[in-house]
Amino acid sequence: MSFSAHKAILIRLDASPSIGMGHLSRCSALARELSRRGFSLLFVCRYQQINLAAELTGLGATLETLPWELSVFEDAQQTVELYKAHHCILAIVDHYRVDESYQQCLLDGGVRWLQFDWAAKQPLWADWVLNASPAARENAYDLLRCRPETQFLLGPRYVLLRESFRLQRPQQRDYLDVRRIFISFGGGDDRGAILF
Repeated sequence: MSFSAHKAILIRLDASPSIGMGHLSRCSALARELSRRGFSLLFVCRYQQINLAAELTGLGATLETLPWELSVFEDAQQTVELYKAHHCILAIVDHYRVDESYQQCLLDGGVRWLQFDWAAKQPLWADWVLNASPAARENAYDLLRCRPETQFLLGPRYVLLRESFRLQRPQQRDYLDVRRIFISFGGGDDRGAILF
């Protein structure tokens, strides 16, 4: 796929059976919408034991693979280099290695980026921070904001759904006979919520 100099977006994520597929699922839902809107997509990924190319089928995206063993610093540097080489206008960053030093490398490299967050526990330098959890609150981020221009996209209003979910229409059902409910929590226990 050829990159438009004004419409290229880099998407940086990790995926594997051990860390889960949530990053990939979230980013591919966003990528499908961006592709529909005419953006060129560059996926920059570290992954293990999955067929990532198959997961990205139909997106028309370019895939760049980073070695799994890459240090955090090398990871950030290569992300900046690819961002510049492909004349990207924006990056979307969704993986667990995005610490403050990683973010500082992106910032120093002139990258504008949206960063997924899930814990509100570390300083944030991104242009946009997205946390779609119902528990996400702006005041939890007050002391973590490192740049006054950072915009926080918080709460379920910003949840990313695949089109197949978005197009489902509610059905009238009688829920009085429900005896079992299945609850699934991504890759972790979410502080005891499963047991609760």
